[in-house]
Amino acid sequence: EKGNFSKDGFVFGLAAGTFGALGALGIITALTSGGDPIYVMPIVFGGAPVVNTLVSMWIGKLFGKATNGFYLGIILVAMGAAGVFITKPKPAVSHEVTAPVVERQAEGTAVGEKPAEKSISLVSIIAGIAMTVLCWGSYGTVLHKSQAKMGGSRLRPLFCVGVAYFLIAIIVPLMILSNTGFPD
Repeated sequence: EKGNFSKDGFVFGLAAGTFGALGALGIITALTSGGDPIYVMPIVFGGAPVVNTLVSMWIGKLFGKATNGFYLGIILVAMGAAGVFITKPKPAVSHEVTAPVVERQAEGTAVGEKPAEKSISLVSIIAGIAMTVLCWGSYGTVLHKSQAKMGGSRLRPLFCVGVAYFLIAIIVPLMILSNTGFPD
């Protein structure tokens, strides 16, 4: 493959991998905190391209060349995301009679007792979505910068991305668990 390893290319590759891994952590946080995929995913996949464009413009110093249509597009994406939150349907009211004893036992609740509601953390959902949008939106531009710094190499920057994922998703959790104790 053409290109070569360079210090700057390696750093940008590690940064791209870090953005990718942290974006994955953000989406997992949003969804496990009670975020509904039908609302979370459109916001992530509507916001990340806008962030990608802004990061690309910042790195390329292109803000002076943006047209009014570009800024209108950003406003429309923001309005769409707000519209998803404002107009989301309310859950249907259940007129269900208590579930049979076997189902209650499988859910871990006693007969006559309602199952526990799933806890929702709006702050965690919003923080997870924001982290994912910012990180995944930055990933492509930073990876491209790594490719440029490595003389057009495509494989070497992806190697750096893999190293960053390995460190963030495997080594860091192992270090945390070695200090706090592994679950049984």
